[in-house]
Amino acid sequence: MISKNYEVEFLAKIVNKLYLVETKTNRGEDSQSIATKVKAAVAWCEQASTVTPPDNYGLPKR
Repeated sequence: MISKNYEVEFLAKIVNKLYLVETKTNRGEDSQSIATKVKAAVAWCEQASTVTPPDNYGLPKR
């Protein structure tokens, strides 16, 4: 299940694939906090992968 508090920082579309990007600094977060975010990101990706995008997904807006 996706955590209600998890927010994706960036999605990068490269050719026909989407990548979830999380940026981190060397300070300010402990390893437990980072591990929790990693688990949330994995859960988000697993659930997002089950969704069928709309037909116009990825097309430029006019």
